[in-house]
Amino acid sequence: MLPVFRALAAVMLCLALTACETPEERAARESQFNGKSLVQVSAAIGTPDLQNSKTAIWKYSERQVYFEPIYIYDEHGFARIVGHRRIMDHDYCTYTASLSGGRVVASDYQGNNCLRYAPRLPRN
Repeated sequence: MLPVFRALAAVMLCLALTACETPEERAARESQFNGKSLVQVSAAIGTPDLQNSKTAIWKYSERQVYFEPIYIYDEHGFARIVGHRRIMDHDYCTYTASLSGGRVVASDYQGNNCLRYAPRLPRN
């Protein structure tokens, strides 16, 4: 029964975090700053960490620790928490904007959580 709950939790997590965006929606989200000025991009996501005339780079890294309960089940199927396991989570992203004339001509995202630098687009 536990694997069924984990599968259901994975589907719910997908819906909650990404609203299960299509590859096209992700590509649109990750290219939303192309053609915009560096001033416009900075207003939306903050000042770049590194910048020169051809490139602007934003970096994000956050580590979190959370605790997941450990259950045991008795002979009647009732669950009891017997402890917790420590889970380490590390979210990071590097967004590199290639610039020409102060405008973004290409965007590159590397990381496992880039929503900070590629915010969701409004749904039509």
